[in-house]
Amino acid sequence: MVLKVGKVGPNSEPRFRYQHYSPTSAGSTLAKSLLTHSIVWPWLGIDRLGPATVKDWMLANLDRLHIYVPATSPLVLAPLEM
Repeated sequence: MVLKVGKVGPNSEPRFRYQHYSPTSAGSTLAKSLLTHSIVWPWLGIDRLGPATVKDWMLANLDRLHIYVPATSPLVLAPLEM
């Protein structure tokens, strides 16, 4: 089991909805990390993965949990991403 925690701001609807699944849409995404770090593929059960298949693999094999933190609580956000 692997846990990846990320955060988005209150004005980050595209980042939250779809950029997460694209290796090219933003500077840092889980899709890009999966493609870049193929050394972890055996532990994740991945045989092959590419830019065209990473989204489908993510949707079939990962779960997402959303935790909403008020923007007025900045001291809570940084520790959640650690």
